[in-house]
Amino acid sequence: MDRRNDRFSFDALEDLDTMLEVLQQVALKDGSEEVLALDQETRWRLEDALERAKAREQARGRPFSRREVNASLRDGEHHNLMHQQW
Repeated sequence: MDRRNDRFSFDALEDLDTMLEVLQQVALKDGSEEVLALDQETRWRLEDALERAKAREQARGRPFSRREVNASLRDGEHHNLMHQQW
């Protein structure tokens, strides 16, 4: 639950700023072949920012229907899951 608000954090905004900075560099190039020729530090910063953004997206979880969950609880399906071995 702690990571739930990470996508609205200051770190998330810094990562967006890093991605925007790289995109601006690419957009301002005038069609030359060196469009994606980033220096090593910028490339690492971009890769790290993208990894953190993906991790934040995965931490969001997936939507579910409370109605379906409540119906399965009423049907007793949780008793079957409770005794399963991994």
